[in-house]
Amino acid sequence: MHRISLLLRSKSMLIWSLNPWRRSMSLVKHKKMSGSRSLLATQDKNEAVHVAESRAHEARLAVAQLKEAVAHGLKNDQSIQTPDLITFDESVARALYSLETAKARVDAAQSEAKVMDEYRELVDTARHNLQMELSAIRPDLSPNLKTEGTKLGEEEVNILMAHAYWKIITLQKELAKQQSREQQRLKGALDMQRKEDFSILESRLRVELERQYYELKAKYNQDISFHEKTLSDQFTQQLKLQAAAYTDHLNDSLKTQYLELKRTFEAERELDIAKLSALHHEDLAKLHGMGKGIQDAIHDRAEKDRISRQVRELWIAAQSMMDSLRSNATVHLPWNEQRRPLNLNGLNQALNNNDEFARAVLESIPQSAVSQGILPQGALKERFQNVERVCRRVALIDENGGSVLRYALSYLQSMMVVKVDARPPPKQDEEINLAELNTFDILARARYHLEKDDLEQALRYMNLLKGEPQNVATDWLQELRIHLETVQAVNAIISYAAVQAIESM
Repeated sequence: MHRISLLLRSKSMLIWSLNPWRRSMSLVKHKKMSGSRSLLATQDKNEAVHVAESRAHEARLAVAQLKEAVAHGLKNDQSIQTPDLITFDESVARALYSLETAKARVDAAQSEAKVMDEYRELVDTARHNLQMELSAIRPDLSPNLKTEGTKLGEEEVNILMAHAYWKIITLQKELAKQQSREQQRLKGALDMQRKEDFSILESRLRVELERQYYELKAKYNQDISFHEKTLSDQFTQQLKLQAAAYTDHLNDSLKTQYLELKRTFEAERELDIAKLSALHHEDLAKLHGMGKGIQDAIHDRAEKDRISRQVRELWIAAQSMMDSLRSNATVHLPWNEQRRPLNLNGLNQALNNNDEFARAVLESIPQSAVSQGILPQGALKERFQNVERVCRRVALIDENGGSVLRYALSYLQSMMVVKVDARPPPKQDEEINLAELNTFDILARARYHLEKDDLEQALRYMNLLKGEPQNVATDWLQELRIHLETVQAVNAIISYAAVQAIESM
């Protein structure tokens, strides 16, 4: 419905646009016949031409939409059978032809009126010049050479005749020149007219070709629709006949195949029943074996879960002991009151009786740590401060001891030497000359590693002390060794528990 309304609107717009073209063509012809009679006629002509061009532009846009709608309708299988579609196509083609024909006529009339306007301007100019010349000779002469109540004298007549003779000679010369120019202008006008006529002819030819194209296209589409409908009806009738014959033949074939398939099915069913019975017994045997395998796997999984649970308990006990060694919970107490007895009951309970490696690791823990207890990491750091202070005071005392004066000098030296910040460790590939390290350097490096929780490196530097500082740090070094040996054993148990947990997965 939308396409049909679009077709009707486009057709009416084409007819509506033809009226201004016809009116403008009549105005142009009337102006050409009337010459320069009225300026109002010129304005009406221009206005009519403008309105006609505007409506023609709108009509062309409507025709473009119409062509698109017709093309879309011809591509559609449903709308191509509509007779109105072809009728509208032919009607719009004829209206478009009329529109282009009217436009070509208006263009030709405008060209002729333009030539008449040019000649009218030349006549008006000549008439005005003649009046000006007569007024210069005798002002009381009117343009038509007649003045009421006035007679020309002989002298005035002679002057007027002499002027007329001179004017005739001049006009003859001008006429010769004008004739030459007019011939050139006429030739140019004829050339221009030929070009315009050729352009108008091309426009008419294009419109005529387009009209014939649409007429042939409409006729072609109509023939195609008719032949398609005829072939479709014949094809449908043939299909019905073929389908009926094929149905009869198919029914006979199906009956024969049904009997053959029934006999074959009964024979194969008995054979399949025997095979299924054998397969059923075989599946029962497989299921029995699978059940036994699942039972064994469940027992193995239970054993692995038991081992994994024991390993987790061992890891938790070892990790708890490691946390207690590194904890600073008793840092508010003096270092000598922070000693903790090492409780190995949790580890012994978590160990398996057949776990020889873990028991050997537990036996490697020093007995003094079990019986007397062990200092945590925070207590060792706190005690190091006292050891460092005393070692700085006796830095000048060697292995042989010294006098009271030497002790006093060593004390004064410790007071004079500024306590530097902890020194960073050397680079990995940097060599250290141990002979150049004095007591203050060793203490500074050991303090740096203690602040970084690197107890092993601090132990290595403190072992470099000599003389009285070594004697002062002996007890602290012993406590640090016991602490590191215990930590090493606990770390070994944690790693062992992690490996056992992975193996039990």
